[in-house]
Amino acid sequence: MKAYVLYSGGLDSALAIKLIQEQDIFVVAVHFISPFFGAPEFCEEAAKKQNFKLIVKELGREYFNVIKNPKFGYVEEIERRQNKLRIKYRILNLNKFLSYSELSSMLLDFDIAEYEMNRTHWAI
Repeated sequence: MKAYVLYSGGLDSALAIKLIQEQDIFVVAVHFISPFFGAPEFCEEAAKKQNFKLIVKELGREYFNVIKNPKFGYVEEIERRQNKLRIKYRILNLNKFLSYSELSSMLLDFDIAEYEMNRTHWAI
């Protein structure tokens, strides 16, 4: 059996890998590099020490298009078919999305800590 893990190099993903390995599952970790984050050297060293396969992918300039023109939506249904998952989702057409100042005024409502305002993605 094989498990794919999104690997930031942080404590959470390292612990997730350890828990998966303890179940005798082969781990393939995927680490993304973008203009905003990435620590490939650290992750490569950790992969050797923890004995898992590491794939490093650079997102590159096209990643800016995702940030400039984000899509918003939600998962409608998750089905299991023939031992695989099918995820159905709906993309919403929004006229505008929250500005930084609008979101900042709602931190308490969404239970968002001030330090989390530096994220490149959100799931609320």
